[in-house]
Amino acid sequence: LNRRGCFPQFDKFIEQTKDVWTHLVDIRKSFEPRAEELAKKYALAPYTMFIGSGALWGETILFSMCILEEMQWKRT
Repeated sequence: LNRRGCFPQFDKFIEQTKDVWTHLVDIRKSFEPRAEELAKKYALAPYTMFIGSGALWGETILFSMCILEEMQWKRT
C-alpha cells in the first residue's frame, strides 16, 4: 500500500508498531482477567454474533461456523 501511495501514514504506523511483537505475550497476559470476566458473563448466552469483513471474513466463518458450531456445538 505504501509503494502505491495508498498509505500516507506508513512511516508513523511502522514507528508505532516496531516493537509490538516483543510485547504480544505481555499484552495477552494483561488481558487474561478481562477475558475471564467476559467469558463468565457470556458463556451461557443463547448465541454469539461474529462479524468480519475484508481479509478477515474467511477466518470469521472458519472460527464461528466450523470450530464453534460444528466442533463445540455453540450457536453462532
